[in-house]
Amino acid sequence: MGILILNGCTGETSTNDLETTPSEMDSPAVESSPNSDQNDSTDHPTAQYGGQVVETGDYHLELVPIPEDSGIHLDFYVQTRDDREIISNATVTAQVQLPNGQEMELPMEYDAPGEHYFAFLPSQVSGDYLVVMLTEVEGTRTNARFRFSQ
Repeated sequence: MGILILNGCTGETSTNDLETTPSEMDSPAVESSPNSDQNDSTDHPTAQYGGQVVETGDYHLELVPIPEDSGIHLDFYVQTRDDREIISNATVTAQVQLPNGQEMELPMEYDAPGEHYFAFLPSQVSGDYLVVMLTEVEGTRTNARFRFSQ
């Protein structure tokens, strides 16, 4: 039997090979990053673009993977945490681990009309993709971890 762990409000799940009692399965545990600022309110970050959200420090980050015929288009939104102001001057790199274990690093470009960063991941491998988004805004570095399935 495994533990089901919910990662923030992203809807992501992962399993652990620890034994649990039925009562532990009824109330899921929530992982938090030690570098994340904790918000004392009960509000959860919402995905504005249908993706997965991580809020860390002063930033609201959202990753939207879009399957295409020849791979996966990645859209990444970088906004301020409080007022969702678009940040267009960041340096963003996606570090991706494919389901087969292969690793790729993708520099993200800024799309001004779409107000987001983007890259194309040339992979059609089925399974779970692990993504670390490395973001730097005016000298402040932030790493956010995401997982999606193709």
